[in-house]
Amino acid sequence: MKKIISFFGLLLILISPILSQTTQAEMTCEPLVLAKPEQIVPDHHAKGLLWKIHRIGLTPSYLYGTMHLPDKEITTLARPVLDALDNAHSVTLEVKFNVNTFYEMSKAMNYSDGSTLKGKVGDELYDSAMQLLKTYGFNEDMAKTLKPWAAYLSLSMPPSKGGIPVDMVILNRGKQFGAKIYGLETLDEQLGIFDKMAEEDQVQLLKDTVCHYETFQKDVLQMKDLYLKRDLAGLAFMAEKYEPDEEDRYKELMEDLIVKRNRKMVERMQIRLIEGNAFIAVGALHLPGEDGILGLLEKDGFIVTPIY
Repeated sequence: MKKIISFFGLLLILISPILSQTTQAEMTCEPLVLAKPEQIVPDHHAKGLLWKIHRIGLTPSYLYGTMHLPDKEITTLARPVLDALDNAHSVTLEVKFNVNTFYEMSKAMNYSDGSTLKGKVGDELYDSAMQLLKTYGFNEDMAKTLKPWAAYLSLSMPPSKGGIPVDMVILNRGKQFGAKIYGLETLDEQLGIFDKMAEEDQVQLLKDTVCHYETFQKDVLQMKDLYLKRDLAGLAFMAEKYEPDEEDRYKELMEDLIVKRNRKMVERMQIRLIEGNAFIAVGALHLPGEDGILGLLEKDGFIVTPIY
């Protein structure tokens, strides 16, 4: 799908071209086509990462937009964010991480029935993907049983330079200050979106990411720059940068990845907002837009105010 999409508990922001038909043997890379973005972000939602969420009779809470990259510029939280976090009674992330989370993630990302990545994607795509995966620390044994969507996810962020993502920074600091920790989704719910995808779509996601790897890595850096400027409108614009080849299939995936999840997260965060003095952190691209969390909260009668 030749558009950027946001993800969640996999500690990434993803970039992927729109799904188009392919076969295992094909490695012809189709050119990217720039689109005219359709999403309009209201001016009062255009800028800000930290938002006060309040309603008459309730103690205010705070919603923080994250970017799931282990980058020091992102993980060094600004003073307004620290003030809201350190004084919160509860901290809610997209997923409540525990000692088993990364084991469960690894298990979900690999075949257990004897299937192999090469067998699913073909020799040519596998060889090209493997050359990139090596820069992420994968060897042949580690990559052998990766599902195509898992290889795609791994290549959708820059190679790690160490450090932990901001989600873990928030989690650890919340625990340090005695906040109760919650999650808006389960890992199974998040990974299940990709696991239920048709294999041909998974293969196409990987193929497009390999074909346009350098371009998408530059887009990630551009998104990081917009994030550091707290430019939600700019991030939303980037999310529609490329023209989709198959609009219906793209819309279906976006419905699962963004729209349905936004509604579900807003519904599930209500109990924390009613309790008050909550700190809730979700990917920044979930905040703006017609179906964004900020707008959904306003429809539910909350007042959203940018703080930082």
